[in-house]
Amino acid sequence: MACWVNNLMCNPNITNIDLSVKHFFLITKRFKKHFASLHNLDRKMYIFPNTTSSLVNIPLGTKVCKTLTDFKIKTLFGGFQRRPELISKLEPNLENNYFNFPGKGNNLEQTYRFEKTKTIQQELVSMALKFSDSVVNSGNNNQEPRPKKCILDIGCGNGLSMIQPLSLGHVCIGVDLNLQSLSDFKSVYLENVESCEYLDQAADLLRCDLRYGLPFKAGSFDLVISISFLQWLFHGDSQTQLNLFFRSLRHVLQPNGRAVLQFYPSCRSQLEEAVNFAVKYFHGVLLGDYPHLDRGRKLFLILF
Repeated sequence: MACWVNNLMCNPNITNIDLSVKHFFLITKRFKKHFASLHNLDRKMYIFPNTTSSLVNIPLGTKVCKTLTDFKIKTLFGGFQRRPELISKLEPNLENNYFNFPGKGNNLEQTYRFEKTKTIQQELVSMALKFSDSVVNSGNNNQEPRPKKCILDIGCGNGLSMIQPLSLGHVCIGVDLNLQSLSDFKSVYLENVESCEYLDQAADLLRCDLRYGLPFKAGSFDLVISISFLQWLFHGDSQTQLNLFFRSLRHVLQPNGRAVLQFYPSCRSQLEEAVNFAVKYFHGVLLGDYPHLDRGRKLFLILF
């Protein structure tokens, strides 16, 4: 693959992953229904206190909330069977907390769940890319979007979320802690595209513990996307981890760069904590898509 990571790294002690290394992984034995499919009902937006409404394009049918309480986020009980960040609390001694859930297999239920998860992931990525252009008011209606961007995918897993940006002609770098998932990236890519010729020129992967921030040079990326990662930072020393994350995120973005982070807080206090740290370094909004469900809330932090 391309050597984009080496060119952007500010820490020479961190290098590209070795895709030949295999690590321990856990398969859960009990499954629950997935609740993350997209809905277009009851959409809500919270505009950061440091952000004027003139900087934001409010999507049609969206209610602007004065407080985060209006999102009606309820505490999530259970969910250990399907939420990796919750499983890691039960099994803290597992090496590096690697969790791989079943992929496509011979079992019909397993295959169904794999395909559904894949569809959900693709939908969420599509929405993140859309929000990065449509929600932020650039102030110049005639300005054309940059045709080719350097995109960072935080918590990329097996790289499924990188396929859409790559197919649109962007350069995309994925970071994740799970080495087993990163090792599966090329096979996942080839399952979804006809050729990997462009992959060698425009994609790269990095294994990184994001609790300590992003290890890239200043202004490395035009856009950062993240699907279902941010909730991991609520476990452990959440205040230190969130502060390091958002500070380094601001550092690695271009001055006019943007970030779209989709995540699943388990309670309102986590949502408030994420917004409070994000507002220290960014203008932005919180966009909620069907957020009043106890599970499967689609929440996007859109930062600029």
